[in-house]
Amino acid sequence: MRFKLFALIILAVGFMASSSYAGKGNPNKSCPQGTDLIAKFNWSGSSYVFEKPAGNENIITITNGTEDGGDWTSTIPICHLYIILKGGNKTCEIDYGANPVYSGSFSNTCLPNNPSGKPPAISNIQFCGGSCNGGCPNPPECELVSTDPGPPTTILVRIQSPIGGLTQVEVVTLTNATVEIPKGSGSYYNEGDIVSLGGITDAVYLEAVKIDPNSSSSLVIETTDECGQSTVCDPVYTTLTGVAPNGFALLQNYPNPFNPTTTIHFNVAQEISEITNVTLKIFDITGREVKTLINEPIEPGQHSVAWDGTNDRGEIVAGGVYIYRMVAGHFVQTRRMILMK
Repeated sequence: MRFKLFALIILAVGFMASSSYAGKGNPNKSCPQGTDLIAKFNWSGSSYVFEKPAGNENIITITNGTEDGGDWTSTIPICHLYIILKGGNKTCEIDYGANPVYSGSFSNTCLPNNPSGKPPAISNIQFCGGSCNGGCPNPPECELVSTDPGPPTTILVRIQSPIGGLTQVEVVTLTNATVEIPKGSGSYYNEGDIVSLGGITDAVYLEAVKIDPNSSSSLVIETTDECGQSTVCDPVYTTLTGVAPNGFALLQNYPNPFNPTTTIHFNVAQEISEITNVTLKIFDITGREVKTLINEPIEPGQHSVAWDGTNDRGEIVAGGVYIYRMVAGHFVQTRRMILMK
């Protein structure tokens, strides 16, 4: 029985095009110790207008704003968030705690009432926060825990972020298998489904069960923590049986699109004759050869090879559409992939 476990750790800054708040903005005496001023807004009579600090204009957005409250969203997770409301000569704080947050609401009901018995209108609001680096020191964990040969063949996968907490898991690829998240819940998901985990810090177990014992199975999942860090893992790219594939196959690369590295999986069938020579080459869209990834005899089984976006001379190639082609005896298959820049 052959198994491969791959873990690709992708920080949110590269994979999700965002990062956690890391001390941007200027210190403000009104902010609690250890936090910085992220954004300050003044009530104009009809909306909240951003005031300072410069450079942070696009981090916080206030919607449904009135002088009594509103909703807010952030483009990045913020830890140790305090919202400070001021109305008249009154002040109150809304403490969101240490965990990362992206959105919320505010209301002047936290302000002491005026002699009229009503809270004063909000004149300005400021958001103070700190770095999330201490909240999620490591990206989410993903590991293959056990394999039961069955039948049916079953694998158990553990995902966890013991400090930061997991927000979700996505079933990126699922072939010839069912996946239950979490194990024992009776909830089964398909390729492309996203399962909300609500910031759980305990281990979550996924169970995948093979459907056709004579065909290849694959499972790729991506799990994300409260700080926006993601881990993509391929806990079992294998037939989940002890037999070699019954045919050749060139599979779609993952991730795709990609930058700068992607992985190509392929199957080599059991041949009566000698071990099959396999070539796997990359071409640009004009058909010009860019790089030879493999040109050698390959044993039957499931295999993978990575491409780092360079040509045969080690030079970084331009972004765009590329063709990769596998030739093994009479078998020829071609697929496309996209390198992003």
